[in-house]
Amino acid sequence: MQKLILLCLIPISVLAQDRKFNLTVTQTTEAVITAERNYKETFGVNKFGKDQCVVDLDVQVDGSWHTIRGEYSGASKEESCKTAGILAKRNLTTSIKPSTISSKAEITYEENQNTKHIDGYRKKDLVDIGNLRVNPSYQNDFTYQGTVCKWFYDVKRGEKGIKQYNLIACKLSAGWVVEDTF
Repeated sequence: MQKLILLCLIPISVLAQDRKFNLTVTQTTEAVITAERNYKETFGVNKFGKDQCVVDLDVQVDGSWHTIRGEYSGASKEESCKTAGILAKRNLTTSIKPSTISSKAEITYEENQNTKHIDGYRKKDLVDIGNLRVNPSYQNDFTYQGTVCKWFYDVKRGEKGIKQYNLIACKLSAGWVVEDTF
């Protein structure tokens, strides 16, 4: 139970702040269109007030005729109609032929090299707060014994999981001084 409470105290943004997520999805569908007929394009304004082209046509795939429609808005008439035709054909091929879909997800961790870990500071140490991370749960300055103070945090990943370190620094005439670490 104590471990659960400790993990709840770690701000969610701490866990996600230094990570980058990249997802790549590739879809491949093959269908041969052997003939086209009844091509009709309608250019006008859609319900959102943007220029839009709608393309209707019949295409033949594997000896069967299919009526398709594509819509595209936001470009010139020529570009919108060309794109609408391509989208109509793409939608048809994905609906009548099997697709091969592959995906790759990658999460990387990047640490800011200018940031000093809080666990290296002790009470009364001078600290450069420009290299510390403000605690997202306590972002506002506060007053303690007549001085302006700020709350900072840091996390380290170790063999036993994630550990959060906290530091409170207060502004004195000599600069920012560590008031407490925990």
